[in-house]
Amino acid sequence: MLTIEALPGGFGADVVNADLAQRLTDDQVGQLADAIYRHRFLRIRGQDHLSRADYARLGAQMGDPIRFPHPDHRHDDFPELIRIGNAASTPAPLRDGAAFWHTDGTYDIIPVSITMLHALEAPDDGGETLFADLVAAYDALPGATRERLDGLRVLHRMSGGKRFGYEKQVTQDSFAYAATMDDARGQQITAHPLVLTHPVTGRRALYGIAGTSFGIEGMAAADGEALLTELKTHATQDRFRTQVKAGTGDILLWDCLSSIHSAVPIGYSDEPGHRRILLRLSVTGLPLPYRHLPAPFATRDAVPADMGL
Repeated sequence: MLTIEALPGGFGADVVNADLAQRLTDDQVGQLADAIYRHRFLRIRGQDHLSRADYARLGAQMGDPIRFPHPDHRHDDFPELIRIGNAASTPAPLRDGAAFWHTDGTYDIIPVSITMLHALEAPDDGGETLFADLVAAYDALPGATRERLDGLRVLHRMSGGKRFGYEKQVTQDSFAYAATMDDARGQQITAHPLVLTHPVTGRRALYGIAGTSFGIEGMAAADGEALLTELKTHATQDRFRTQVKAGTGDILLWDCLSSIHSAVPIGYSDEPGHRRILLRLSVTGLPLPYRHLPAPFATRDAVPADMGL
């Protein structure tokens, strides 16, 4: 059995005795999945010996791996693996590209369900990831507010909407780069539930309230933006959030259906002790033990890109 130790406050947990170079048994996959859903995110310690094939195998056990569209960042043998780094040569518009609150893949028709990062190298200082618990944030809303949110759908696009002043802002250069990865994905608009019922736990959570979100279906633009800002301000209060760092060899993975996250801005350097090299892997769908359950999203969530918004 895997040993899972809750982090302070019960938000997030460490897995301390896993050896992912060995294929996880069905029971271990179930235990790992249940821990993700209970704690929102996990840090699996001490996986510095892991091969690319081992890591890709873990991804396939946790869902359906996504093939990243941009070949410059994709691993030749494993197109589901994305290399993320802080090389000094990184152009300014592309630095700290994840340093804003967001849910992964909400601009897609079928969004990401679990994302994982394998830290091949970690800096001595910095490199944390912020998380906010969207189940706890939803539960803390007044009953009247929860009723108001029922049935609403959030509109998403890759360029996103309003960001707070401390977050990475979208520039034309950074959006143009992202859009060239797949022009159709760059321009499309999708709509997903504002309140999502988790397909495994049955818990309700706010969903997709920041990052790619820019409005509420059927609501005036200013009113939709104001509601999203209100919910984001609520959900990212200190009482709902924490931060964690993946050290060299660690794997950080999280449930995108019940949390929101943000990278912390990092220095860009090629010097030892300052480098951060990650392999990212994202999946849709559900882990192997729960494949019999209905998927959390369906193709009907697409919205025509020419709807005039």
